[in-house]
Amino acid sequence: MFTALSMLLITADASVVVAPPPAPTVAVPVVALPDLPDLPEIDGAGPILSVAMDGGITQVARDFLVEAITEAEAIKAQALLIRLDTPGGLLQATREIVAAFLNSSVPIIVWVGPSGARAGSAGVFITMAAHIAVMAPGTNIGAAHPVSAFGKDIEGDMAKKVTNDTVAWARSIAQLRGRNAAWAEEAVRESASIPEGEAKAKKVIDLVARSEVALIAAIDGWLVRLPEAQVRLRTQGVTIIPYAMSARQELVQFLANPNLAYILLLIGMFGLFLEFKAPGLVVPGVVGATCIALVLGVQVMPINWLGVLLLVAASICLIAELFVPSFGILTVLGLVCMMGGSFLLFDVPESDFRVDFGVIIAGTAAFAVLALTIGGLLLRTLRQPPSTGPEAMIGLAAKAVRPVGAAVGGRVELDGTTWAAISQLPIAVATEVVVAAVDGIVLTVRAADETDETDKNDPGAGEEQI
Repeated sequence: MFTALSMLLITADASVVVAPPPAPTVAVPVVALPDLPDLPEIDGAGPILSVAMDGGITQVARDFLVEAITEAEAIKAQALLIRLDTPGGLLQATREIVAAFLNSSVPIIVWVGPSGARAGSAGVFITMAAHIAVMAPGTNIGAAHPVSAFGKDIEGDMAKKVTNDTVAWARSIAQLRGRNAAWAEEAVRESASIPEGEAKAKKVIDLVARSEVALIAAIDGWLVRLPEAQVRLRTQGVTIIPYAMSARQELVQFLANPNLAYILLLIGMFGLFLEFKAPGLVVPGVVGATCIALVLGVQVMPINWLGVLLLVAASICLIAELFVPSFGILTVLGLVCMMGGSFLLFDVPESDFRVDFGVIIAGTAAFAVLALTIGGLLLRTLRQPPSTGPEAMIGLAAKAVRPVGAAVGGRVELDGTTWAAISQLPIAVATEVVVAAVDGIVLTVRAADETDETDKNDPGAGEEQI
């Protein structure tokens, strides 16, 4: 792409410097749509709109980038600069982004950066579809092979169908932009991934630039072919206008992390689990419902509802284990359902999103331990006799300080306090009694020796009768 008289010099440390302007007769790089006939040439004018695209490629990312193109066209920007760092994402959203790039009336520049960034999977197509593709030192591009949510290859006839379709699409983008179509196919079929230097050498990208400033300086004078015109970029002293996501888009894009979404879903399930176990706590139920709503309600990523059902079944099994003596069978079944549901949660066609195996193992173990431990403690607490209120007085010992009979007027002393008392049988003063019932400020009592004698004669006394 660069001639011996190119206006660019690439230094040994991969930084980009601008050479003195070429003579008017010297050709400058021409990028994009190389096979179209000559189109009218216009000088680029106006600012450069700059956006950052970090994280998964979701429908929110698609909406944001399309909005950015529309904004660039509206302000008559001479180019749209996209800083890209993505592990991949939804294939359909990626197709829509690429379509917007190919039909844009504003030159699209994609810079994979800063150092440490990557254009993985869906990022490959986005980078290659740009009019000018640039990478920073210490970045990589590739690994575009479709995979299942388990991180493994799709098998059977579906694998051939998805792979061949994606390969054809990748090659068409590469050929349209004058890039290496053979490598594009290799990135899809073999998950090939290469660093920035090799990508430049193989003509996957156009340039290596350490920063956005170096990139903008380097492309001054480049000629970009658009569908209806050729634009000669004039970037010396150009104004850079940042364009950012809205607060709603940022929140949804933040949630576009399968590991985070999975953890939120587990927190939500655990919160509802506690609310069902101990109704009235309120806070666990509210937090749980909020977490689940963020994952399922916002629909930031495609959900496999079979995975959701398995996670619900896992919760039911763990709750039932606290009440049913299954000797651990329900616990094991719950853990199996949770593992299966975790793997299937984002297992949908044409999506790169998946939960890391380590996160699934840790999440499943933590949920099971917490559910069984806290659930058991709550159950033990609920089964304990009341420690406060009128119910807590039943069974306590007292002493008659005034004769007690069926009519109100008797008095007993309980913990230093005198209470009105009644009894079915007459009770003399100084008799030890036991509280049998409480009705407001009146205690129903019976003689302690009467209780002991009854227990001896009726072994079933005091037990619940049906």
